[in-house]
Amino acid sequence: MNNLLGNKKKEIGFYENPNLKAFSKTLNTEQLEAMVHVFFLVVTADEFALNLRMYNYIHDQFNALGFDIKKAYVHKYASKADIEAYGVLANMSHEQKKWFEIALHTMLYDIHVSPTNKQIEQYNIICDKALNIHVSQAIH
Repeated sequence: MNNLLGNKKKEIGFYENPNLKAFSKTLNTEQLEAMVHVFFLVVTADEFALNLRMYNYIHDQFNALGFDIKKAYVHKYASKADIEAYGVLANMSHEQKKWFEIALHTMLYDIHVSPTNKQIEQYNIICDKALNIHVSQAIH
């Protein structure tokens, strides 16, 4: 019997990509680390507004890409320098940047959590530093 109540979970972020498995294979570990780092820069931009829903969203998104952030993020990825992460993001392909933008934008605006001004400010800094015009235009 079909689900008549429509309880199907809405696909958001990376899950919206119809070729998610193929897309995940285009990303190397360095790119995934940089993306994780940047997601956490946004989440932690306002220390008074740390949000479990945002953290769970990040974990879920990177799980979809086959990258478990719970295993080693604190020990390995947290030390990645911001400038290094921005450089890695700036060198990603247009398609990779597009899906990165969709996932990051979704975290801020589509998971029913209101981002703080500091989180939006950090997001805009990332857009500028990563030289990602597509992302910059999406928020401004």
